[in-house]
Amino acid sequence: MSTSSAQRQCSKADRDRKAYKIVEEIPSDKSEDDVSGSDDDILPEKGANETDSAAEDAEGVEVEEAEDVPPTRASIWKIGDNQFEGDLPPFLGQRKANVQGTEPVEFFMHLFPEELINDIVFNTNLYALQKGKENLAVTSDEMKTFLGINMVMSYIRYPRSRMYWSSEKGLRLDLIADAMPVNRFEQILSYIHFVDNYSQAPGNADKLFRIRPVLEALKETFPTAVDPEEFQSIDEQMIPFKGRLSIKQYIPKKPKPWGVKVWELKSQGICGTGTCRRNRLHGAQLILKSEKQLKKEGRRACSVVTNAQNLSITRWLDSSVIHMASPCTGQSPSDVAQRWSKKEKKMLNI
Repeated sequence: MSTSSAQRQCSKADRDRKAYKIVEEIPSDKSEDDVSGSDDDILPEKGANETDSAAEDAEGVEVEEAEDVPPTRASIWKIGDNQFEGDLPPFLGQRKANVQGTEPVEFFMHLFPEELINDIVFNTNLYALQKGKENLAVTSDEMKTFLGINMVMSYIRYPRSRMYWSSEKGLRLDLIADAMPVNRFEQILSYIHFVDNYSQAPGNADKLFRIRPVLEALKETFPTAVDPEEFQSIDEQMIPFKGRLSIKQYIPKKPKPWGVKVWELKSQGICGTGTCRRNRLHGAQLILKSEKQLKKEGRRACSVVTNAQNLSITRWLDSSVIHMASPCTGQSPSDVAQRWSKKEKKMLNI
């Protein structure tokens, strides 16, 4: 076989491997990903070679597997309900907003306060001086404009940032172009910093060190903005990101497979309850009663397991097999619900 013929028969997995390597090299400030409206949108399945090759090359990237995961030392399941003590405390709060004012910008300034903006201005000018740029002199008002431009760009998407300032009719976006000159925008974008790089202590392994002040500020302002309702519906959303970052994830079936996920409610003393897919039971399926066995027992048949973190997974038979995960409830408390029986042609209590 000739050399050229051998090259033509290069496997698809090899080509994909090179493609994913190139994607990982794209700098974070050049990413052109759109934010997915819903993280639940699933794209058609890729071939086995595509998924496998991507997972192999994504060094330092967590990959969410589609297959069942065996139990780990941190997740050992045992038969039985969780040990949640007593009833949930009564909800005494009232849903309300705690922001003075009615304009969107007033709500934003509550979440992103003046003190935080001033800190960003200080660290941006400091970084410019450290890099020999002595006349950057960003002001607080300029930083607010810069942040506003970035928010507008996030939902009015152009292929390249300079197109917002284009002189072509129908392309220029006055809302952005009239707010700040393009050269000034790019200057601030080049030097924006949220912390002094030299303030990081030796041995500090915080992977989010460079944005830590912003995260800490938002953790303080968000809970004060609104008194939440008793019951909250929570969904996850991927933050698209293709740059170099060890905490990014690759989830091949998502519209934007590369990105960062953030969890926080769990550590705020909020009990969560929700359904989960059968391929995300992390070993519990090896102990729970099988779906076949539940169907033999009939509707209301139930099986529950709990791990060392007091998380219960309940599998029960309704119209179909349901899986529920919760740290505060399991097989109990129970209640009676009505379901239509096709066989008996009437409503039944289950």
